[in-house]
Amino acid sequence: MTLVWDFQEGYDDFLESWKSSQTPGTWMASSCVWFSKILTYELGLERFQEYLSSFEYGNQDLTSGLVEPGPLSPAWVSSSLKISPNEQVEFIQKMVLGIFPISCHSF
Repeated sequence: MTLVWDFQEGYDDFLESWKSSQTPGTWMASSCVWFSKILTYELGLERFQEYLSSFEYGNQDLTSGLVEPGPLSPAWVSSSLKISPNEQVEFIQKMVLGIFPISCHSF
């Protein structure tokens, strides 16, 4: 079963590719912001924080928390969560090498 979320009016629509239904594959391929917002909101603050910690992602700081997804709510985009370019490279290397405790089908 593949997760599919449908585009709705009011979602971020900066790119044409974002104005359609999304799967995890299309989300990653097009960096679809609205999909990311809904995913993080659905995970919830506690579970999202657990992932940040286990992946050692950036500063792991969600003190600003998550907000409802929507056109004016950036979820984490304008929050205290930050990652440097070097940390991003390290994160991607770990993901490619399969170091994280997740299935290879997750990305």
